[in-house]
Amino acid sequence: MGESLRLRTEQNATSSLHFALFFCNAEQILWERRMKFKIVTNNPLVKKELGEHHNVELIETDYRQLLVNVRDQVHMGYKLYSHPLSGSVKPNETPYKSIIVSLSPGALDVDSVQMIESSIITCDKFRVKYPEMPEGMKNDFQLIDLVLIKGALSQIN
Repeated sequence: MGESLRLRTEQNATSSLHFALFFCNAEQILWERRMKFKIVTNNPLVKKELGEHHNVELIETDYRQLLVNVRDQVHMGYKLYSHPLSGSVKPNETPYKSIIVSLSPGALDVDSVQMIESSIITCDKFRVKYPEMPEGMKNDFQLIDLVLIKGALSQIN
């Protein structure tokens, strides 16, 4: 009877190990599916809140320079998956922006090029509304940007 119990225990342990390996593989597959894009942002709250489950590229820069950085990536073949001027907050009214782009470059996407170029032109039409922004206001704009990018992510996922 002791031998039978040992064999069942070993079989259960082996089954548990197989299940754990299958679960890890399934998690890896889901992770790879989610990781077909990255979020380019200058918003530290987006990195903090979404960085564990998404590829988040945090760039410490201002709004316009973030658009220029994304433009450079688009020129290298990255595709825009979210509009650079999404949301109801005008450019240069908020210091934070998050944009979803493809994870890796491909063929040049003309629509993405036109969209990012026109976004930079639009951004240049507005002066910076709050050059000296209080910390509480920065936190509010970070939260607004986080909510906007979560909404965009829900459309992708």
